[in-house]
Amino acid sequence: MDNHQAKIMSTQEEMKAGLDIHQKKMEAAIHSIWSELEVVKHQLEDVLSCVNQKMQDLNKELTENTEEMQVDLWTVKTSFDTWTRSLQGDITYTKKDFHKDTENTRNNLHKEHEALEDHFGDQHFAAAYCSWLKARTQSVGILARICHSH
Repeated sequence: MDNHQAKIMSTQEEMKAGLDIHQKKMEAAIHSIWSELEVVKHQLEDVLSCVNQKMQDLNKELTENTEEMQVDLWTVKTSFDTWTRSLQGDITYTKKDFHKDTENTRNNLHKEHEALEDHFGDQHFAAAYCSWLKARTQSVGILARICHSH
């Protein structure tokens, strides 16, 4: 072997040793990166687990709130229905009172007409007076109906 070949062999050995060192450094770097990725993977799994738990908690809370709102709406509707029935009862009672009062007024006008005839002995005066009372009563009745309808 001559000097030139010995130099080539030495250079090749140096290069091989350098490549071995570089390969070991690369393997160590890859191993380090892989270890860091494993840590990040576990951290992400923990975060995902926390997010899933939070979503379940929020879903449960939303369900409970929805049920409470439905109960509240049912309570409001029931109260409104009760109030409406009460109001309808009041209106019905008022209508009955109005009809009863109107009937009483008619009966009273008839009696008053007869009493006036007896008292004055003048049928025309009594009729005119009763017509005036009747017109006044009808005006009150019309006003009552107008007020009642609004």
